[in-house]
Amino acid sequence: MTILRQDIRYGVRMMWKNRGLTLAAVISLALGIGANTTIFTWVKSVLLRPLPGVVASDQLVTVHGVLKHAGNRPISVSYPDYQDFRDRNEVFDGLIAFNLNPFNLSGDAKPERVWGLFVSGNYFEVLGVRTVAGRGFLPEEDRTPGTHPVAVISYGLWQRRYGADPNLVGKSVQLNDRSFTIVGIAPRDFNGTYVGLAADIYLPLMMQPQMTPGDNSLTGRDNQWLDVMGRLKPGVTREQARASLQTIVRQQAEAYRHGDDAVGVDVYTLAHEPNGAQVFLLPVLAILMAVAGVVLLIACANVANLLLGRATVRRREIGIRLALGASRRRLVRQLLTESLMLALLGGACGLLLALWTAGTLVSFVPDLGLPVWLNLTIDWRVFVFTLAVSLITGVVFGLAPALQASRPELVATLKDEAGTMAEDGGKVECETPWSSRRLPFRSSRWSAQGCSSAACNTRKCSSPVSIPITFCLPHSTCFQLATIKRRVSFSTSNCWNASSRFPGCNQSALLTSCRSAFSATPHRVLPSKVTRRARTKT
Repeated sequence: MTILRQDIRYGVRMMWKNRGLTLAAVISLALGIGANTTIFTWVKSVLLRPLPGVVASDQLVTVHGVLKHAGNRPISVSYPDYQDFRDRNEVFDGLIAFNLNPFNLSGDAKPERVWGLFVSGNYFEVLGVRTVAGRGFLPEEDRTPGTHPVAVISYGLWQRRYGADPNLVGKSVQLNDRSFTIVGIAPRDFNGTYVGLAADIYLPLMMQPQMTPGDNSLTGRDNQWLDVMGRLKPGVTREQARASLQTIVRQQAEAYRHGDDAVGVDVYTLAHEPNGAQVFLLPVLAILMAVAGVVLLIACANVANLLLGRATVRRREIGIRLALGASRRRLVRQLLTESLMLALLGGACGLLLALWTAGTLVSFVPDLGLPVWLNLTIDWRVFVFTLAVSLITGVVFGLAPALQASRPELVATLKDEAGTMAEDGGKVECETPWSSRRLPFRSSRWSAQGCSSAACNTRKCSSPVSIPITFCLPHSTCFQLATIKRRVSFSTSNCWNASSRFPGCNQSALLTSCRSAFSATPHRVLPSKVTRRARTKT
């Protein structure tokens, strides 16, 4: 943990020092990661959590009749067939039926067109949905047609039309000019059982004939108008459920259709429900996810190029650290830490971008005249996805620059730096990782075997050369050296402290190089006012 904290501190300093590069990298990553997070939020709302507010929705399946002569095209189920499935199956804990219809809502406020569901009496019980006020439907309300005009309204309608009136339960509303008593209010996150669609009101199936007079929907076996959903018993597979229902269908064909087996039955998962919004959303989401992936790859390539350019600038730093005993593995770890910090910062910005753009999915849905609704909230699934993408992205764009930067031509790099100093006419600039200020000094010529210090990126050498040089340590400890015939006493504590603050620096190597630098040729420290002036400028 100590090394990790040291890498993070150093990475923060380098990011702050190169603010332009950091800003460009974060913006590129935020766009790529934000696009992927937005698309994943849409996919989550359609596939991973299609029915919010429902208990254990992964155990739910939908049941449809199929036309065998039309390539097993799915169709709805008639009410008598639903009763047979419900009462004679052995694979479901419960089987519900429902159908979406528009209603004209009136009463004590302005008339409004709302969408509602005719549902079976066990609807809320099988789904595990508990009302926030009042109750659901009772078994007797699902037995006799037209005898129980009751309704459960959605949380959204309760808030929007009735101002969250706590005394609304028990009052009457007008639906298609018929009076219904409100007996319950659905929870906030429950919007019905059609994926991507929201219902405002729920009525018992037994009230369907009163709402559509002259319709024989409850008695006609050839009137397929209901969507059926069931909760599988523990350990029962979808194939077992299909086989059980097919047995019932064959019995129905012999009893009611004179052996005609043109109509079969099939069982679907919620993700492949043929009557939900996912039918037309999934192809669009697949294309968008591919596009977002390409955008992220482009962002990774751009950031990798930026880091490769930065690695060229840091050749001197990397070469000195390798000369002072830092292993290549240690340097790669430091550089990858900096890349991961950039990726996490970009991921955080991308998550904020997703909060703003997640709601735009509705604009991709064609106008079907239906109450389209999707759960586009950012939850823990989205957070985990963003974190994983950020970490993978950091490794993808950071590994190649880290490997490239950690294997420089060490001798050539250090000699080039020394030659550059010799051509500067004796002027040396010292730039430390703790400060972006450049400190000019002039010094006499001196010769030393090996490197002096790595703590502040001072010009170094790897072989005996005669160059003007200033020997600097962090925290404004600078010695201006001149070649004379006297020795100078030297404290190793400064070198030790410097190495402890510089990631990847081998302390024993640094002390050895410092001692050799001061012992190879006799030196003396210039008058104290020179040293004080150097510290003041630092």
